[in-house]
Amino acid sequence: MLLTRQIPSFRNLARYRAYGEVQEIPTADLAFTPDEVQALFTAQGYPLPAELAQRLAAETEGWIIVLLIILHRLRESREGALETLLERIPDTLSDLFDYFAEEALNRQPPEIQRFLLQTSILTDLDPEVCAAVLENPEDHALLPLVEGRGLFLSGNGEGRYRYHHLFQKFLQRQAQVRLGSLKPLHRRAAAFYQKHEQNEP
Repeated sequence: MLLTRQIPSFRNLARYRAYGEVQEIPTADLAFTPDEVQALFTAQGYPLPAELAQRLAAETEGWIIVLLIILHRLRESREGALETLLERIPDTLSDLFDYFAEEALNRQPPEIQRFLLQTSILTDLDPEVCAAVLENPEDHALLPLVEGRGLFLSGNGEGRYRYHHLFQKFLQRQAQVRLGSLKPLHRRAAAFYQKHEQNEP
């Protein structure tokens, strides 16, 4: 058994897949559903109404690490504080943002860090819009590499991707600190969508 955020670079991985000799569980299959969120919190002594469980599943995208952090924060807070915690996301997730910084962003080579920060302003990513927004248009070729590294990027279909929204919020905060003004990035994005007669999704 191998647990990893990245697609392993096994020489014969394609053959293993073709012959059904490998079982892969993608990130989407590990996401908690609203019913599973409700069961988790109930088991920990915090029964949730279905509506709040749905909201929590949507806000965390079913990510168990985030759910456990929220449970930890809930134990430290007064009774009935879950809605307050949800309203204050991402400020309540400082532990998660520390994890993002230490395990995800800072371990990447400079060109990947630059790609992540500069594309954090985009709701959807594809090679064309990345080439338009990035300071170095050739860096758009890094998009498949970012996906392969398991950097919280999921496919939307038709070659489009998006960041997990909590990771995107983290990147946007880091971009403001590390890059300074983001206005040039937004101007290039606006020019791209205007040229293609569409608004950013």
